Amino acid sequence: MSDISDLLSGTIEFNWPGKQCEISFINGNWELKPNNNQTIKRALLFDSRIGESQNILGYCIKGDTITSLNSLHSFLSNSIKFIYFDAPRLTVFQGISKSGYSTATWLSLIRQTAIKSIKCLSRKGFFALHTDEEMSHYGRIVLEEIFGKNNYVGTFAWQKQYAPQNDNTVPTDVIDYITVFSKSPIEELTKIGLLVTPNKLKDDGDFRGCYTEGHKGARSGSEVSKFKINTSPYHWAILDSNLPKGRYYFDKILGSLWFESVESTGDFFVTIQATDKNGNIAEKRIDFSVRDQLNIDDNYEIPDRIWWLLKNDNDIVKGGNLQISDLPTEQLVGIKGQEFSLVFKAQGGEPFTMRSDSPGTGRYWEFGVWTLIEGIARAKASFGPNGTALPSIKKYYNRDDAKKIQAVMNFLPWYDYGHTQDATQHSKALKKAKLTDGDLNMTAKPQKLLSHLIALLAPDEKDIVMSIGENNCVFSSVAMKIHKKFVHIIGASDDDLYTWDHSGSKRIKAVLNGLDTNEIEGNDSIGNNLVNDGCIDVLRLSDSYLVCDLKTGEIIPSFEESESIEAFYAGLSGAYYHIEVSNAFKGMDDRIVIVLPEDESLDNVFIEKYKSKLTSNKLIFIYESNNENLKFSKNVFLKRAPFELI
Repeated sequence: MSDISDLLSGTIEFNWPGKQCEISFINGNWELKPNNNQTIKRALLFDSRIGESQNILGYCIKGDTITSLNSLHSFLSNSIKFIYFDAPRLTVFQGISKSGYSTATWLSLIRQTAIKSIKCLSRKGFFALHTDEEMSHYGRIVLEEIFGKNNYVGTFAWQKQYAPQNDNTVPTDVIDYITVFSKSPIEELTKIGLLVTPNKLKDDGDFRGCYTEGHKGARSGSEVSKFKINTSPYHWAILDSNLPKGRYYFDKILGSLWFESVESTGDFFVTIQATDKNGNIAEKRIDFSVRDQLNIDDNYEIPDRIWWLLKNDNDIVKGGNLQISDLPTEQLVGIKGQEFSLVFKAQGGEPFTMRSDSPGTGRYWEFGVWTLIEGIARAKASFGPNGTALPSIKKYYNRDDAKKIQAVMNFLPWYDYGHTQDATQHSKALKKAKLTDGDLNMTAKPQKLLSHLIALLAPDEKDIVMSIGENNCVFSSVAMKIHKKFVHIIGASDDDLYTWDHSGSKRIKAVLNGLDTNEIEGNDSIGNNLVNDGCIDVLRLSDSYLVCDLKTGEIIPSFEESESIEAFYAGLSGAYYHIEVSNAFKGMDDRIVIVLPEDESLDNVFIEKYKSKLTSNKLIFIYESNNENLKFSKNVFLKRAPFELI
């Protein structure tokens, strides 16, 4: 009879068929293959660019999940703060995996995605797995094995539907689960919570910070603070724009677009929409320009009159068709390096009004009329959230100093974080507006949910986030709207590429162009978040690859004639975008890779010549010659091709 110690020996394990196999997406199916002790390395190559700007806001990768993650290690090693993996539902695998192995294939995909993600995550980065109720317990067990039990952060239960379905046989599936692990043990992490502003502070997304509203009346004053006012007669929205570089804020109540400083010259435009009290709307394109300063005395002057403000001096016209008016020519020309203000104008329809026009009998304004005019022109006057309150001048506070960490619940109800219907209606509105044209994908997640997760797990301004499996590009759109750099893995299946071509890429383009407005978002809105001056680079996995035999160390290259070997080598070293200098490519972290032709020797004079032409925090030379006696300075790196590229 066996000793009890023998019976109790061993470890707790979770196994399934093919656990130790490699998983890859081949010819429309996920396949499990034995690990043959080989490493296959593909490069990321430039595919296309969405947007005209050179300011890159994010990257989208065409390719299957596992290979894309493996290729990203060269680009963003230890750099991603938050990875969100919206795992496919198990039913999806019943048609794209070996018959009878759908669950095993799903588990292997989760396992290898987590393994490949670890190298991309920063030291205190987070990995979140979004599943339905059926597979959530399996997902947590797999992640616990990869990250470690002590690295479990928590599980969010998101209520994705309004109410239980009319099904009395089993409990209704209205909850999805988001399981979060960290690369570091939980005791090494700082307190996890949302940065929130105290109640007295308000935050409308202005780059100047959150603010308090000043007092609206004083017991004493002078004649200059006895004026009577109107509120803004219309509410405003930006529908489309080509704006100059520079930080700006647009106030949709005041109709004020104010730049702290315009930093590029040329011709620009903004397509504006006015709405009156009865919901009538009018649209108009306003063209303006920015020029260089002519001399030291050539200064821009903000408007010294607000057309709607004063009771005894205004241009308000009531009745008739609502129309947006032209602005004076002198207001439509800005000067580079100086502030710039547009206060939009309209007439007709039913203007908005407010109950009071002054602080009241025996009271005075706390500011002169010029201070209020300046506050409106600089979009820092508050008439309340609906534009009907007496105005005050905002006092700004730094967000980091003003906010405090607030603990969060792990139950996310639909009324705070959105539900599937919100996401679906948003998708329908995008298609109705002809901003997208693909079939509706019913797995889209609400913006409020994803915005909450990003704010919680990647709170710092420079944090980079990544989405996997979320082929509707909602996560990427939210990241752009809240000004987070992102990486999105598109996938490789026909369905993935169709959704990207007809929905995902077009949704991103709509966000870049300022067309995914509050009116399109509906209940899925996360606030007035305009994206200005940005582009998205689309990369693809190379068909060329290197194979390394892990037993012998032998490296076997396989090159496709349709691909540039120089671009392939650069992609293996974390660069993809060809720049003007011969055979030089730029990467995500501003590294520059120079690929030398096979017959060109590398010496110190050659290196210094390139250093004088290029400015980079990391300069990589890829060469095939045998010159080994090279001296090179800091931030210059040499790699032999192909042996040091695997």
